[in-house]
Amino acid sequence: MKTLAINRDLILSRASDDDLAALDLLYLSDPNLSILSPLAKAGYFKARMGQIPAEVANEALQTIFAIAGEDGEALRGGESIVVFIEEIVQHCIERRIGEDRIIQIGFESEGSISEFLGNSDAWLSLDELAEISLNKESPRLSDVLLESLNRKVAHRKPEC
Repeated sequence: MKTLAINRDLILSRASDDDLAALDLLYLSDPNLSILSPLAKAGYFKARMGQIPAEVANEALQTIFAIAGEDGEALRGGESIVVFIEEIVQHCIERRIGEDRIIQIGFESEGSISEFLGNSDAWLSLDELAEISLNKESPRLSDVLLESLNRKVAHRKPEC
């Protein structure tokens, strides 16, 4: 079994039944599956059991980073940048008058803010994600990782 190839195939959810069977035997003698990277180990459990144990998921998530897009190279090169973000918020205020009368006032506001990013912001670790996010219905590890990444990045956006 070629270690690099099996690690890659597990991460990409392409491991064959023969590869998984060989890993099943290895698991009996080495429950830590030490030949696998943390992410590949998560892929093994996802493929075999459909669930990734919490400790395996947490270890795998600590090895993944999201790299800033357009300005990522500048950030990694040590430059600092300013990102401008606009946000539109719809508001609704509801007020009850007496027993049976409700008044609703709706309006929309728009805000613009800037966020200063230094090179330490060029990447963001996914290790704060709950392991539950890796145990979604999808059989492919990459699908649930991408969903988890999108959720984490969405929570990091500043709000006006």
